[in-house]
Amino acid sequence: MNRIFAGFLLLMCSVAAHAGVATWTLNGVTFADGGTVSGSFDYDADTNTISDWSLDIAGGDTGTFPVITLDTGNSTVFIGNTGDPQDRITFSLNGDTRQLRMTPVDALTNMGGTTDLDLATGGGGSGGVECFNCSTFRLINGGSLESYADISIAKSDDPDPVLAGTQLTYTVRVDNLGDAPATDVEVTDTLPAGVSLASTSGCAEDPAGVPTCTLGTIEAGAFAEFSVTVDVAASTLGVIDNTVAGTTSSAELVTDNNSVVEQTTVIAEADLSITKIGSEMSVNSGDTVVYTIEVSNAGPSDATNVVVDDQLPASAILNFTNGCLNDPDAVPLCLLGTVPAGGMASYQISITLLSSEPPITNSATVSSDTPDPDGGNNSASETTEVEAVPVPTLDVVGLALLMLLLSTVGWAALRRS
Repeated sequence: MNRIFAGFLLLMCSVAAHAGVATWTLNGVTFADGGTVSGSFDYDADTNTISDWSLDIAGGDTGTFPVITLDTGNSTVFIGNTGDPQDRITFSLNGDTRQLRMTPVDALTNMGGTTDLDLATGGGGSGGVECFNCSTFRLINGGSLESYADISIAKSDDPDPVLAGTQLTYTVRVDNLGDAPATDVEVTDTLPAGVSLASTSGCAEDPAGVPTCTLGTIEAGAFAEFSVTVDVAASTLGVIDNTVAGTTSSAELVTDNNSVVEQTTVIAEADLSITKIGSEMSVNSGDTVVYTIEVSNAGPSDATNVVVDDQLPASAILNFTNGCLNDPDAVPLCLLGTVPAGGMASYQISITLLSSEPPITNSATVSSDTPDPDGGNNSASETTEVEAVPVPTLDVVGLALLMLLLSTVGWAALRRS
């Protein structure tokens, strides 16, 4: 018996080492007389031990085999046997000769799975029986032992909605809802278009646990968690979908909870500002002035459909604009299209001032389809002094020359007459 038990233990240890224990559940276990056995027990392949068992025996010939529950408080368990090639599990009622024997066809492991019960008789009894004094038997005529992992994935995002041009953090939680440890757990995270990986935390591959995050073994009833931080592109807008899916090398019955899609709404916000500079601070009537307008976007998002409204003074004539999508007549509205976050767009307005007036102030205001968190820097003005064209004056010498010229002209006229 010791040799067989040692062989069984060696077989258990030959399986790759796994942490934790698996809970094995009796499925459809019946006796030839119509009785049933239900319940479960914990098995640790690393130590070849059984714990926390509770087995309900009912039905069939209840006169010979009364209804009973075998549990850790009223019975003992032994693994091993003589004669049969498989290792038999025997539950014995304390202070009584009543026994329940089960012989798995396949060796139990911590990875779970399913195995039928051996129904062959022999070896001083049977592969599966209930007995008194090992003389009154009823045979197990069907059933199996089952143990499965069940990984379930949940995912959350923060913040939602998120501003384009900022960071978004996903938190992924993997629960093992099954009875067996989930071994070799890996999660594949398929990032949506419009974002890029910044870092991960909680994966074996940190900080680059995308697309694959290795979590190792998750015990039955336990969970593992990791986070994925991404940079949302400044041009991204709308709803983005992030899909995660998990796998395990342990046996699973339920797999429809192994993946999840998290949706995040991406909104935009762009802080636009404008400056305006004239080529001259003071000009004469009829001179040309060139204004340079610069529009900057402090982000965090791209600004779309950017427009500058510049209302020229009444005494100004537009010569041309340069730098607008609607050149050369981009007054009063200059169309600049999209100004990326952190970027700048500029253009020029050339005008001619026709008459002298008090100082002329020319203002420009920028706007876009993207919400602006600070409207206080969306306008700019430039003031230009306009002077009248000076009338020429003569000094004493000039006046003398003019008089000499007039005298000469008059004398020449008298001679002709």
